[in-house]
Amino acid sequence: MADLDNPAEFEDLRRADPAHAQPAIPRYYTNAAMVRVTPYDVVLALRLNGPDVADPEAVAVTPLCDVYMSPQHAKLLTFILMAHIRDYEKAMGEIPMPPEFKLKPKSEKDAAESKS
Repeated sequence: MADLDNPAEFEDLRRADPAHAQPAIPRYYTNAAMVRVTPYDVVLALRLNGPDVADPEAVAVTPLCDVYMSPQHAKLLTFILMAHIRDYEKAMGEIPMPPEFKLKPKSEKDAAESKS
């Protein structure tokens, strides 16, 4: 029997017995994302924007995957991402945003609060 604490023996076992093989994890690059929220789920719809072959003036949007999670997990993921972005910017400098990117208040109340 293989010693599963020994990585080399475990790798030999995985090659010899397909039952021990792990499926490949898909990897995606995304440059577009949409967020949908329901009372029970948050969905990150990951997309890839690129040139449209048929119309060079248009943008082709290719769906990659939809990632579903609970609102609690989405909130936790937000905190984790912000911590990593903060650390990245400390080490590498501020990440520039396009000039047209502006966070817009969701309501008049939010707009009034942001002015005070």
